[in-house]
Amino acid sequence: MKIRNNKRTSYALALLLAVVNDILDLLDFAQPVEGFLDLFTAMLIYKLITGKKADKQFLFYVLADLIPFIDMVPFMTLYVLNKMGSEPELGLNFDHKEALKKAKKSKIEVGKGS
Repeated sequence: MKIRNNKRTSYALALLLAVVNDILDLLDFAQPVEGFLDLFTAMLIYKLITGKKADKQFLFYVLADLIPFIDMVPFMTLYVLNKMGSEPELGLNFDHKEALKKAKKSKIEVGKGS
């Protein structure tokens, strides 16, 4: 897959697939084939994000997404967002300690109302 060369594109596509899958789960739109749709979407997301690396979290999210009435929680979207946050190349990490240090250096009071 050539999409995997660009991580931002592959994560954006995986997030789109996850959101659409979770919306269909919430709306209960594809009830007869919902399990197959969940597995197919999970397979595509796995290929886009993880490639050939084994990911134990992925199995948890997929199994949770297949359980009736628990699949109301957007597990696939949460998985993709979790993976995006742990990917340093995307630049989405936010270090709270570093932000507090910068705020103290510039003498900005953090957390106090005026």
